[in-house]
Amino acid sequence: MPSEREFVLLRHAEKSVVMWLQSTTAPGFALPVVAAHQLDPAVSEFPVGELAARAGLPDQHDEIAVLVVTSFGSASGPTVNPIAPIVIGTTSLKGAQVPYPRSGLGVREKLTLAETDAGAMSPAA
Repeated sequence: MPSEREFVLLRHAEKSVVMWLQSTTAPGFALPVVAAHQLDPAVSEFPVGELAARAGLPDQHDEIAVLVVTSFGSASGPTVNPIAPIVIGTTSLKGAQVPYPRSGLGVREKLTLAETDAGAMSPAA
């Protein structure tokens, strides 16, 4: 739903890496997301400052959260979209999805956790 503009970030289970961006105006619409720092560096290294500027975040000192939309409809397991991350200022609570095309990566890359998170958390929603 491209017209949705206001969301709240929800975590259903404490140990799950999957969170949900829930629309505040359309109860039936939510996007599953994963914090980029929890993913394998092969798909999760982003130029955070550049993405924040492209997202139009208002405060240079705002801490930035980069989230990657996930999909669970694939027969090969959950996937992430590393070429269109959602960038959110943790202080301003403003954000945007920022296209960030990357060579060798597509819109559906296997959800693989970083080594430090792989044993501690589950991708289960």
